[in-house]
Order: sequence, then C-alpha cells, then structure tokens
Amino acid sequence: MAAARTIEVVELVRPARGGMRTHVLSLASRLDRGRFRPVLAGDLGLSAEERARLLALGVEVVDVGIPLGPGPALLRAVAAIRRILAHRPAAILHCHGLAAGLVGRLAARDGRPVVVTAHNLPARAGLAGALAGELERRLARRTARYIAVSQAVGEGLRALGVPGEAVAVIPPGVDTRRYRPPTPEERSLARRRLGLPEDGPVVGFLGRLARDKGPDLLLEALARLSGRPTVALAGEGPMEGELRARAAALGLSGALRFLGRLADPLPFHWAIDVLAAPSRREGLGLAALEALACGRPVAGFRAGGLAEAVASGRDGLLVPAGDTARLAEALLRLCQDEVLRRRFAAEGRRRVTASFSLDATVRKIGELYAELAGFGWGPGGRARGPAPAWRGPGGPGARRD
Repeated sequence: MAAARTIEVVELVRPARGGMRTHVLSLASRLDRGRFRPVLAGDLGLSAEERARLLALGVEVVDVGIPLGPGPALLRAVAAIRRILAHRPAAILHCHGLAAGLVGRLAARDGRPVVVTAHNLPARAGLAGALAGELERRLARRTARYIAVSQAVGEGLRALGVPGEAVAVIPPGVDTRRYRPPTPEERSLARRRLGLPEDGPVVGFLGRLARDKGPDLLLEALARLSGRPTVALAGEGPMEGELRARAAALGLSGALRFLGRLADPLPFHWAIDVLAAPSRREGLGLAALEALACGRPVAGFRAGGLAEAVASGRDGLLVPAGDTARLAEALLRLCQDEVLRRRFAAEGRRRVTASFSLDATVRKIGELYAELAGFGWGPGGRARGPAPAWRGPGGPGARRD
C-alpha cells in the first residue's frame, strides 16, 4: 500500500504579537496532518507551553530573526532561511507579512512556490511607499500567489502593480467553538481576574499601543464623554508612556485600566461590553472578529478592512476615519443601549460563524497549498501548466514517508 503523500510547508513570520501571530499559530496547528507537515520559522515569542503544544501537534519550530528593514540583519536572515530551505527541498514557503516576504523571496531562488500573505494595507504615502511599491513589483516575479486578508488589502496589492490573478482573498478565521458568548458567571470571573469593576459598562481596546492602531484617538473620543465608562487597554507598544501622560492630562486616568499584553484574549472579550477599534490603518481586524464571535459589538473607524469585519448598523457602529466626535457618540450609544447591544451581539455571532470561521480559512489555504504543489508557477502567480517548475523528493511538493 502506498504511503501517504505529505506536503511540507515552511511558515515564515516576522516578529509578531497580535492578530498575525494568532493567525499563524492557528494555521500551523490546524492544518491536516494527513496532507501537510508545517514548519514554523520566525520569532513569535513562544512560551515553553506553546512550544510544547506545537511539537505535540507535529509542528516543527525553528527560531530565526526576521528584521523589519534593510541592513546586516537582513543578510543574516536570508542566509538562515536558505539553510532551512536547503534541508527541505520540496517545501512550499509561505511568508506572513511583507517583511518576511522580502527575506523569504530573496532566500528562495530555486523556483519553489512562494506564498505571501499581506496582513495589512501596503504603505502608499511618500518616498518610502514608492520604494516599497517598486520593490514589491520586482518581488512579484518570485511569488506564486498572494493572500490578502481582506478585499481592501487585495486592492492595495493591485494598486502596487501585483497582478490581480495572483491575489486570493482569504480572511483569517476565528475558532467560534472557543470564542463564544460567556455565561454570566464567566463574565464576572473574567472581570475579577482582570481587575475590572463588576458593574457598569466596560469598553475594551485590544492591540498594539502604536499609532496605526489609534489608541490616542480613543482617548480623544473618551475625553468628549461626560459619563465615562471604564476602559480596558490590552496590549503593549511604544505609545504606552505617551498614552498614560495624555490620559492624566485629559483627566481620564481614573477610567483607564492598562492591562498589558495578554497571554489569552478570551477572558478580555468576555469581560468587556463593547470593543473600540480606532485604527488609522487596519488590514482586517481579527480582534474585532473575536469580539463579535463573543457577542461583543464593535465601535470604530471605517478604515481599511475593518469595514469588512464589522457590518456597521448590524453588529457594530463604524464612523468616518479620524472623527473622534462621532466615535464618542457611537461608544456612548452602545454603552447606554443594552437592547441594541444584544441585537448586535446576536447578528455578530451569526455572521462570524457563517463567514469567518477558522475551519474555512484553514481549508482554503490548504487547497491553495495543494494546488501549488501540483503545478508549475511563473511570474506573478501565472500557471505554466502541469509540468512543475520545481521538484523535490518524490515529486512536486511532496515527501513520502
């Protein structure tokens, strides 16, 4: 009897601590082991427990630093990835984020299929945006397929000159069996563990404390409210000191709780009543999808892919980007109207289950891997035909055990 055919996939990821990290770990953990052997390469700040769980699931972990810009570290990273790929001549390379995509495509010069997932909107402004666009157009020749996490990100890639047929839109998914509305007891316990008041509305912010995520704009919106809810800020980042000082200047310190980085976001979603999403740039908004799956409506800006994650007027309220006065109104309305929150909660849960399930995401990416393992691919994802452009032991993309 013939042995099972297994496609090896190297998942390469730049340093990440938010939605990208969650997505990559979920993908590597959930891929069908009868068809795929995942190798996780990068720097995800894995705990000992996370490492042990991945190894138990058959995920090989290789630590390698991926720089976010040019310099000697970039050359070292390219050399390290070449060594990893040399030991896996039949592996598909899947790069998460354009920084990992740069390193991966410079390293993979043997014709193997390379997939690049764009998790955020490409930079478009100024000289940096122009240079990034030119670089991506050149690297597109080495890319079998792009995955965009939203239609907005896909449009951004096409605006850079990436061929439209090379872009597949596959949003990251949510495990809706785990992310679900809490019982009253679970909600109370989550609030106690996070040090949040038992009663009264709680607005949550979950994300990196950095400019793109807009926590400073959230403070501006909160300063406009006379009756202020408790606000839980979960995350870490370069703006934390500035945010603490700004909160004190605005008289918000008593209402804010800085929770730091959370090992598990689920209790956070159970503890809050409304998620604030004040991002200036947003690829999709995995935190928003998690909140909706937990029955928590979202108030935020209509920025990037967030308008695809949140159906404004059905499971949340989105306002024009940067309009902190309108954001304040949306937060106040959701905090005060429990009937509206319950209606939005039911619709949000239904929509995420139907359209953003983790099972569907993993299945679609697995289908893309299988497709690439059986065909040769030319520049920009254009198929050459059934003859593979790269070969590994046992045939294109396959290892036989």
